[in-house]
Amino acid sequence: MVFASTKRKGFTANVSVYMFSTMVTFILPVIVLPIYTRYLSPADFGIVVLFMMFGNLTAGLISCNLHFSTYRLYFDHKNDQAEFSKVNSTNMIAITILFIIFGVIFTFFAQLISSYLFNDLLSNKLIMWSYFSGCMDYFILYMTSILTAQIRSIAFTTVTIFRSILDVLLTFYFIFFESLTFMARINSILIVQPLVVIALLILLRNFIKPLFSIKR
Repeated sequence: MVFASTKRKGFTANVSVYMFSTMVTFILPVIVLPIYTRYLSPADFGIVVLFMMFGNLTAGLISCNLHFSTYRLYFDHKNDQAEFSKVNSTNMIAITILFIIFGVIFTFFAQLISSYLFNDLLSNKLIMWSYFSGCMDYFILYMTSILTAQIRSIAFTTVTIFRSILDVLLTFYFIFFESLTFMARINSILIVQPLVVIALLILLRNFIKPLFSIKR
């Protein structure tokens, strides 16, 4: 009875932490939206949406959604950290190699993609930065899914809120001090994402080893 009660309290606490994270990441953009709309035109928002959409879509397709596999395999190897580290490291290396290969391909076709898919709304440089952003965002999704599997709600919430707040602060900086429009949002995204990836790599350092596994 005591164990069950403690387990319920732990579950409730974790749910509360996750809910707090969700509320902050939902409410914060709503609060700052009037400020964004004052300095960014609908066309600026359109460019930002295209920037985020292209990167996330391509990275998601290239990755084959391996984070789902890693999430499931965590529970298969929950009591064997060494084996999960092999599986996790193998998946992360495979994703990285795929991202690099397709990144090279996009380098040669960025101008064509810009012209034919986006009518030059996104320059070839923004196409490449969009792809980079999508790759970073996928790694964030990948690693936060592991935190979720481990029920590390505090770590997950800290990273998520840190990302949201820093993103807003940097956007304000580029709008008010650098007089940028859509590039304020894009620059902020490109700065915040690698910082979050580094933070997640540190949090999950015990599950990322120079080991490989070919087991299914």
